[in-house]
This record gives sequence, C-alpha cells and structure tokens, in this order.
Amino acid sequence: MTPSTSSAPPPLLTYHRHPRPDDSRPPPESLPAEDLSTESPSIATRKGKLWEEFSQHKHFTVGNGLHIRFWRDKWLCNTVLMDDYPGLFYLARDPDSTISQNRDGTTWSIMFRNMQDWEFNELIKLLQTLQSFSLNTQATDQFKWGTTGAGNYTVSATYKQSRALNAVTDHWPWKLIWKIKLPPKIICFCWTALYEA
Repeated sequence: MTPSTSSAPPPLLTYHRHPRPDDSRPPPESLPAEDLSTESPSIATRKGKLWEEFSQHKHFTVGNGLHIRFWRDKWLCNTVLMDDYPGLFYLARDPDSTISQNRDGTTWSIMFRNMQDWEFNELIKLLQTLQSFSLNTQATDQFKWGTTGAGNYTVSATYKQSRALNAVTDHWPWKLIWKIKLPPKIICFCWTALYEA
C-alpha cells in the first residue's frame, strides 16, 4: 500500500520578511496634511488644530484595500494600527503600505524587517485581530466622516462638532474676524461658519 499524497490546506496567515517584487501601487487617497511652513505660526497652529479635530472623526470603509493605508488610517476596530501596535509599526518595511499590499490572495502577508523572538507575540496578536477580516475586491474603498449618519462630510456637521468640542460662546469678538489678513472670501466663509448662518 502506498500512502495517499493529499496536499495540506494553504495556511490562513503568513509572514514575509522581504518586499514583494511588484511594489507598484496607486497613491493613497487619504487626505494629506497640508504644508504649513509658508504661513504664519498662528494660522498654522489653528489649521493644525482643525486638522486634528477633523481627523478624529474620519474613518474608512474597506473595499478592495487599494487606497487605505494599513498602518496609518482608521479602518479596523475604529482605531489606527500604528497606535495599537507601535513595535510592529516600527518594524514595518513600508509604513505607508496599503491594505491590499499586505495581503496575498486571501492571506495576510505583512512585510517586516527582521524580527526578534520577543516581538512575535505582538505579531500573533495582530494576526488574530486581522484573521476575521476579509476584503471585497469588487468594491472600492470609501472615505467616511462623522460619528453618525451616512458618513458624508458637511460644513454644518463640522461646525456642530467643533462647537461641541470647543464650546464657542456668544460673547466671542466677532469683529476681530474682519481684521485678519486673509483673502476676503476666506474671511466671509469663516464668519458665516462661526455665526451659524
């Protein structure tokens, strides 16, 4: 009798240390932070705070994973993986890689530099978190904003969120808006947004 030569099922999770030869990917469509170095420090600080407030409420609905950054975008469990797994983020070959670049068919194929033995526990936790997740290759990735509703961005929703966070009072010096050295259309927009028009 000869033993049967049945092939073993493919592994669900794999680990690769080397980059893939086809490292071409479309640029991520995540909103980039603006270069604020040419503006005055006070305006740059205000824009930075607004960007932080905006970013707190952005998230993604994963489709094919071509445009969502694996480590830096909020797409899994309403959190950013680089914050939950900082040790693995430090070891990642490409911290800006997309979700689809970290997949090989139906298995996770995350690219890291050489790891030490004690770093594998964190990798196992990450792979267990990712195990139940699957991509929908027929759908495209979607950007969502907000905590309720359809996830569409509106100025009104942003204003309400900002007002709730910052508690803008009715005694705010509205006339100061007109003295800022900015283009008139920006000043009018700011005044309109702040005045609930």
